[in-house]
Amino acid sequence: MILIHQLVIGLWLLSVLASTLFAATYYVSPTGNDTNDGTTETTPWGTVGKVNQTTFQPGERILFKAGGRWTGQLWPLGSGHAGAPITLGSYGKGAKPIIDAQGVDGTAAIKLFNQEYWIIEDMAVTNWADTYGKRWGIYIGANDGRIQHGLTVRGNTVSKVYASPIRTPAKDAGYPSFYRVGGIYFDIPAPGRADGVLIDGNDVTDIVGEGIIFYGQDVDHNNTMNYANCSPNVVIRNNTVSHTAADGIVMLGTDNELVEHNLVAYAGALGVVGTDYIAGMWPTRHINGVWQYNEVHHTKKWLGDGQGLDSDYYFQGTVIFQYNYSHDNEGGFLLDCVAPDAGQTIVRYNLSVRDPVVGVLYRGNALFYNNVFYSPGVALTGVLDGGTTHANKFYNNIFYCAGLHGLNGQIFSHNAYFGGITAMPEDASAITVNPKFVNPNSNDWQAGFQLQPESPCLAGGMLIPNNGGKDLWGNLVSTIEAPNVGVYGGRGNPEEDIPANRPPAIGPVKRPMEAKP
Repeated sequence: MILIHQLVIGLWLLSVLASTLFAATYYVSPTGNDTNDGTTETTPWGTVGKVNQTTFQPGERILFKAGGRWTGQLWPLGSGHAGAPITLGSYGKGAKPIIDAQGVDGTAAIKLFNQEYWIIEDMAVTNWADTYGKRWGIYIGANDGRIQHGLTVRGNTVSKVYASPIRTPAKDAGYPSFYRVGGIYFDIPAPGRADGVLIDGNDVTDIVGEGIIFYGQDVDHNNTMNYANCSPNVVIRNNTVSHTAADGIVMLGTDNELVEHNLVAYAGALGVVGTDYIAGMWPTRHINGVWQYNEVHHTKKWLGDGQGLDSDYYFQGTVIFQYNYSHDNEGGFLLDCVAPDAGQTIVRYNLSVRDPVVGVLYRGNALFYNNVFYSPGVALTGVLDGGTTHANKFYNNIFYCAGLHGLNGQIFSHNAYFGGITAMPEDASAITVNPKFVNPNSNDWQAGFQLQPESPCLAGGMLIPNNGGKDLWGNLVSTIEAPNVGVYGGRGNPEEDIPANRPPAIGPVKRPMEAKP
């Protein structure tokens, strides 16, 4: 039996190797001709239509010439398989090839449907119009109820997609909710799901709709959630999303998603009356998750919300927001929403600068520790849902502001308060003198929020179980000695105790460009 199993694996490996070695590469150029065979740079195809008529095989590549421009929806057919994905990309030197869907309703510039094992990279797409409609930049969808594997969208430029800025349009409006349209859109409804999605290093700008969204398992018509059908191995990293009408990045229906090193700026800025509720970055209908090393700023508040970060409805387990930089969001730092779920939001080692609201805390069990809330001269607020019993915990945070209102009755311990704020009455171990940041107003804001050697916040905190093990700069945070208060876990010698292997800066870390064929 073992020999048979080994033989099957060997035959599979041979098939993967063969499909990779002998897979064709097809070239597309504005000066090409569809009567060519397309298999060399000197005999390229010419049109999107020719590509759309072709079913590609595992390991094959479709490469558009750099600097070229094509109109219409690009929808190549076929699927790859594990170890031999199909690649859609570019060749030659110059600007990324542009696919312009020209605002035709119901189209994406690049589309896949019921297809798996694809890489879409180094393309530029646009889909602009002057009326609301159902449009996307890059759309990957399914309706076959299967698991969609191995889908990568990386290094693309998605700009000027005009769809819908309205959260709840009238039934006869003729256009969808903004939740159903956007720049990069994964649409994998139940009973299907995805396994292995990577959205990496894309620039997404000027989107009248969602910026980047993975839309998987949702609640059903009875408002119940099938958590067993959430999609695993979904990662969104290193993207820049700016100037949207709706949310910046949304994860819906995922299992332990990872969202890291992204920049979301001016989410909601292109909204209108009727946009109503958006946030910068948020998960919902999911199990667990980690959101880290992201920067989110200038999120617009319309009717409500407007936070940089949002831990939303229907989740189980723990979602962790850590090592993020949130600033200048109109609705504040964090929304901890609530519905019938059993989840907890953990908020640690984050910087919130000039966010007017610490948290809109409806769930009632959030854990905040080792964060910095820095808004000199401004009285910060918090919001609690009056219909919920609250036991939100705040440990080892620095509140550098003129006041803090709306969070009385919560659990506070070992926090620092300075800048005009009065310590919370619940905090028996409060620090009420200058925390002595290195220089929070310097251009190097990350270094600025470290602590000087004489800071009273050094070793002034309380031990937190399962504390993540490191601070914002990669310094180890002890599990047996008293930690610092704030985001900095070193010992007051910033030039000496930042590890050589410190984590990359907050925000996108662009992937190195690979050699093109």
